[in-house]
Amino acid sequence: MGGTSFGFMNGANWEGAYTPDVTNYDYGAPISENGTLTDRYRTFRQTIQDYYGDTYKLPEPPAQPEMMELPPITFTETAGMFSRLPQPSIRKEPVHMEALGQSLGFILYRTKVQGPVKGELKMNNMQDRAIVYVDGKRQGAADRRYKQDSCDVVIPSGLHTVDIFVENMGRINFGGQIQGERKGIRGPITLDGKKLENFLIYNFPCKGVELLPFSGKKPAGDQPVFHRGYFNVSNPKDTYLDMRDGWKKGVVWVNGRNLGRFWFIGSQQALYCPGEYLKPGKNEIVVLDVDGGFGTVKGVKEAIYEVNRDPAMADVFRVGKPVAPAAGQLVHKGSFAKGADQQEIKFRAPVQARYIAIVSKNAHDNGPHAAIAELNFLDASGNLLPREQWSVVYADSHETTGEAAQAGLVMDNQPTTYWHTKWQGDNPQHPHMIVLDLGKVQKLSGFRYLPRQNRENGRIKDYEVYASPKPFKPAK
Repeated sequence: MGGTSFGFMNGANWEGAYTPDVTNYDYGAPISENGTLTDRYRTFRQTIQDYYGDTYKLPEPPAQPEMMELPPITFTETAGMFSRLPQPSIRKEPVHMEALGQSLGFILYRTKVQGPVKGELKMNNMQDRAIVYVDGKRQGAADRRYKQDSCDVVIPSGLHTVDIFVENMGRINFGGQIQGERKGIRGPITLDGKKLENFLIYNFPCKGVELLPFSGKKPAGDQPVFHRGYFNVSNPKDTYLDMRDGWKKGVVWVNGRNLGRFWFIGSQQALYCPGEYLKPGKNEIVVLDVDGGFGTVKGVKEAIYEVNRDPAMADVFRVGKPVAPAAGQLVHKGSFAKGADQQEIKFRAPVQARYIAIVSKNAHDNGPHAAIAELNFLDASGNLLPREQWSVVYADSHETTGEAAQAGLVMDNQPTTYWHTKWQGDNPQHPHMIVLDLGKVQKLSGFRYLPRQNRENGRIKDYEVYASPKPFKPAK
């Protein structure tokens, strides 16, 4: 039987990396979360009936649930999460949310910093995802899925407010990692190597969102925003709320009931809304988006399961035509450290390029394969380049039979997926190559490489990076 992790009750897995679960947990169940009987149910039922034969007739299953559609719902009222703060706890050093009597939701750490200062803001023991603001403007984020606990910030002269907004994305629910699940930040927090102190800590368990001071005025800064809208229903039935139109990451409430989380990078793109949560006439919907998303919501009759087309995701899942970068196009070579941590590589000098070729010379396990979970490139200032225009134009091979490990997965924002060279039926040897088209010529100062997370197989050791403003010449 499938089900729904309503509210903040989804869990998380550990496969060498933190992997939060989606709100729905059908996982191919024979009866889905809304009671729909699936093909798997019918297969099970027929198998059981075949076993009994003519000696016993199974009872007929109940009728399938009746679902309804809703036209697109618009949102005209907003409330900023930081616009009306609760009473803070005052602590010299940060503490996790459980120490303040909170177990679910979000938590905000606020302090003052004297500038100018530029450097790494390190949040030791951060769980699970942090967004950093300086005077209300977003400067960076850190994500536990990537084993990140820091980001770069720039603070000008004078006294400025630094906010660190942390989301509890779900607790690991099996294995030894359970013991370390304390959400928020346990500290210390340092900026450019110096410890920050004297925090105002605000708890956001997100209860009673319908009581927020909504208005038609846009909240200041880049803070997370609650959006409120209304819709009418004459005869309430179950529905799925389709979140694909403009929303990024957050939570949905209908008539004060928390339906769960959405995230545009995941496989689940609609939230189940039971008809019991609705009422004849006017209904209220509130959407919290922590990443600046905004759009409409519509009701559909079926669940939506797909890897949503993240605009930052590679759009090509083909091997492409072989290329042969010239020796003069080599811009960097080196060795990745052993292990699963993300690594940032800086070039000796910025390079102008549209096409990037990464060549794996060998692997840490001395095997024939290469694998990459995520690739990001850095602009001349060291900031992440947007990936909307990127594509994979060549990979010497990728595995599509034994597992889904296509080349495009190096840019799907999912640390647990990865490009892996072919291993089912054939094991091509090193060197291996993957070539990216960044969409336009850009100045690059380096890149970030995230190794495959769940196993050592294919983690690259020695590598070369080639760059060119124009396509690489075809291989002979």
